Amino acid sequence: MLKRTADVALVFVTALMCAAQTKKATKPFVPPAPLYAIDPVISKDPGCARDFAKASLLDGVEQRKALAELVAFECTEMIEGIYRAFLQDSKTVTVNDHAVLARQVHLVALTEVPGTKEPITWHERITAEGWVLDNVLVRMSDEDLKFVLGRSLRNMKRPRLSN
Repeated sequence: MLKRTADVALVFVTALMCAAQTKKATKPFVPPAPLYAIDPVISKDPGCARDFAKASLLDGVEQRKALAELVAFECTEMIEGIYRAFLQDSKTVTVNDHAVLARQVHLVALTEVPGTKEPITWHERITAEGWVLDNVLVRMSDEDLKFVLGRSLRNMKRPRLSN
């Protein structure tokens, strides 16, 4: 009988201890700030992104020749505008024994300053897909983006080069 009373008491104490434990308050999920790319150079595959990274490390005539080859072979292109970047994949490419992160992105042009009706009219395309180097992508909130854009976008029209 004494053993049974001890067992019941142990179960009762254990139940009290479990009930006394409070759940830790969980923090609400806050999504990361969106990624943006401004006038990005976009490559069609990770190999082209690696070649662009190599060309970027060169200088002078050598760099211009390497970049001209990439454009001539339709390996890379620069597109004008401010784009929201949606990540699809990432790969590490090696450039001169250094690891460089290339990101596959889907880019969507911003057509107005976030939170306003102020238009952005100088984007070249509405959407684009390809690979960019990681240092092209900038993470910022809508408020930060508005601050960065500031007055510079008001009535701004980028000049187009004629062929």
